[in-house]
Amino acid sequence: TRHALHILQTSRSLAEIMDAVKSLETSTRLSSICCILFTEANAAMILLDLIRSCNRSVPHVELVQCILLTLDNVAQYRSLVPSFADCNAAEIFLDKMQMFRDKDGIFCLSTSLLGCIA
Repeated sequence: TRHALHILQTSRSLAEIMDAVKSLETSTRLSSICCILFTEANAAMILLDLIRSCNRSVPHVELVQCILLTLDNVAQYRSLVPSFADCNAAEIFLDKMQMFRDKDGIFCLSTSLLGCIA
């Protein structure tokens, strides 16, 4: 988790970022401690900034899906939701709902996360 967070903060390579986000998705799905580390590192804000820059290209769609899955894993723990629950996040989730309304997975994850922060 720490290594993946470091990669997110320092890397400019899409492949490295994708690997780091996949690692974070797995670790947050399997461990509440990793979810806590994720929030302490302010990783949600890093991921939300990253997701804002994504477009509809295939690599970006995969990255958006993985980021939303990671945030959904963290949102399972209600006490951690305030770490990313703000107007900026709501705007991003609404934007992704509109941009990917034809992609069920991304649309549903964005809707679910918007509901969690609301």
